[in-house]
Amino acid sequence: NLAKNLKKMADMPTKVVCTWDKAARIRRNEEIWSNEESIVHRLPEHYKKRYWDNVLADAKPVHYRTPTLRLFWDESRLEEVEVEENPIRPIYPPEANNGLWGGEGVVKGWIESDPFVKKKVLPRRWVPHLWFPNLKKTVLYSEILDKYMNLTVTERALRLIDAHYGLDYYILETPEIDLASKLALKLKREMLLTLARGEYQKEDEEKRDYINNKYARFVISEEEADWVGSI
Repeated sequence: NLAKNLKKMADMPTKVVCTWDKAARIRRNEEIWSNEESIVHRLPEHYKKRYWDNVLADAKPVHYRTPTLRLFWDESRLEEVEVEENPIRPIYPPEANNGLWGGEGVVKGWIESDPFVKKKVLPRRWVPHLWFPNLKKTVLYSEILDKYMNLTVTERALRLIDAHYGLDYYILETPEIDLASKLALKLKREMLLTLARGEYQKEDEEKRDYINNKYARFVISEEEADWVGSI
């Protein structure tokens, strides 16, 4: 159905759909955690909670827009159309763990072949295609760690950092499933450990009080901070 023929019928939210990757995560972890002799039962409680929050979480849409309504009326075919949310899950190569991609990844899909190419050269109408994110190097500053870092980022990651008013807020406020980067989890662990130990701006009392007041809501125990990023 063409989108231009669809007219809104009712203000109903879209149907909740459990994506295939989320179902696979739940199924795999259910097999592990249901085993009473498994070593996972020896893990600390705060880690178990953080781990399962990440397993049951839904990643924010990056490469698609979620439908706002559920039911539409097709004026061309004169029938009711129910819209479902089918998320586009990107592929994260190993290089994604070495930078901040903001949830972007490699998208696998299809493109229409050139209609003027002879049939013997390219007989298929639709050909597979890969879309890669645009990467660039930039220098970012962390107030908590008090260091400048030359990182590989995407434009979306820079926009998210600006929306959170800095690298530290972006790393600390974003869920692990949306960071989708081992480097981001490593930075999050270092920031939380620095806040827990109070190892920041020891020589400048004014800056120390500023950081202490600004990031007070992120302070957790050192034991709990040491487990962050182990998911």
